[in-house]
Amino acid sequence: LPRFTGVIAMKYLRLQKAQVLLGCTVLNRQIICSRYSSINTETAAPTTSTRRGLSASSAVVGFNCKSTTRSNSRTTTSMNRDYTTHNASLCSFVVRSASLPSPSTRCCSYQTVGHGNVDTIKRARERLSPLGDGSISLSKDDDSGIATITIQHSDRKNALSGRMMVELSDVVSDLECWSNGRGLVLQSEGDFFCSGGDLTTVSEIANPQDGLLMTTIMHDTLTRLRCLPLVSVCLVQGRALGGGAEIVTSTDFRLFTRSAEIRFVQGVMGLSTGWGGGTRLVQLVGARTALELLLTAKIVNPDDALKIGLADDLIADHAGRYELARQWLAKRVRFEPQIVQAMKRLVISARDDSVKDSREVEKTIFVSLWGAPAQLKALGKNIKH
Repeated sequence: LPRFTGVIAMKYLRLQKAQVLLGCTVLNRQIICSRYSSINTETAAPTTSTRRGLSASSAVVGFNCKSTTRSNSRTTTSMNRDYTTHNASLCSFVVRSASLPSPSTRCCSYQTVGHGNVDTIKRARERLSPLGDGSISLSKDDDSGIATITIQHSDRKNALSGRMMVELSDVVSDLECWSNGRGLVLQSEGDFFCSGGDLTTVSEIANPQDGLLMTTIMHDTLTRLRCLPLVSVCLVQGRALGGGAEIVTSTDFRLFTRSAEIRFVQGVMGLSTGWGGGTRLVQLVGARTALELLLTAKIVNPDDALKIGLADDLIADHAGRYELARQWLAKRVRFEPQIVQAMKRLVISARDDSVKDSREVEKTIFVSLWGAPAQLKALGKNIKH
């Protein structure tokens, strides 16, 4: 009887998945962002993927973007936060036929909160926003489709203050809605990548209640950064310590300069990884290597990082390192934005979903691109042969 009941429950959950439209969806043959709404199951295509770790009571956080007028190809967007609570059965990607509003007026998608409810995120933002200095900047180049996130707190070794944690969350939300986006470079100013959490902020929140707020928002932010529909690369110059090392693991690729080194010092500080970096580290280098790095807090230099798969390439350590990183990324995002984003979605699903769900996602993405302008243009050039 329990086995039979479990089968019925799973079938019920699969039916419920078709009732949710959340986050980035494949719409009009493009992967775009949309507002949360219910879906008419008669007109919607079958659901293809579900993010892991979301329970039936998972909540949603809403962000509304300000409309911006572009005077040139590079823009910086600020954001207003508008919190809205919804109860979603499950969070999934679907295919729909509908009209798409213009990118300049479209609002950012509602983001899933995979490690806490919306109230926890809201309280985290309220608690952390006033703490510390520093900033997180974002620039977007619509011509190349490459964005840049820069951690700016060099006088504190680019440690993240509470204020910066909230700004990083806002920046990721902005990028989730960038329809022209292809790639992202994550970098820091100066010669120190990031020393983790700013001790000024840490001393203010050194209690379990505030610790929950910080870990919840940082888990959510870095998980969403890793799942962006953009191909991301982290440019690591100087040292990345503790939380800084965890940030390094949140991109698709990592480029190390010769001065770079990474060290998971959480154990030395009497802690474990708190920003999701432990899980990502295991996925990147394997359980045995990850355990050794976490238990020994050993320094990983560029050559060792390359050997164990933590670094993807080494670049020269000079003033032009950002341009080198940008060129490295540009070679990997040369296709049309919808193609690049589709490939990223496919890989995310293969990494995080079951094999069965991943195959459905792959099929759905393929159908969304078949006969679309990019394919027709390629066919017209007869470039296959």
